[in-house]
Amino acid sequence: LKRGTSIYLLNEVVPMLPFKLSNGICSLNPNEERLTISCITKINKLGQSIETKIVPSVIKSKYRLTYERVNEFINESKDFEDKE
Repeated sequence: LKRGTSIYLLNEVVPMLPFKLSNGICSLNPNEERLTISCITKINKLGQSIETKIVPSVIKSKYRLTYERVNEFINESKDFEDKE
């Protein structure tokens, strides 16, 4: 398997990583903590970066989002919690 990106087709996804990884330890399933490296940047009122640091961190995804749900959120001001 030598892919540098996942491929998103109309009704199918061809994952970059093997299924066991892409849907397991490397996935962003809701309410599961994941180790990561974060880039934290402070930006001033002019939009200039004034401080940047890269730190190890833990994230926890809150929702499982689809492109459709994100578009509804942006275009129709729908809350992510409106749907399961």
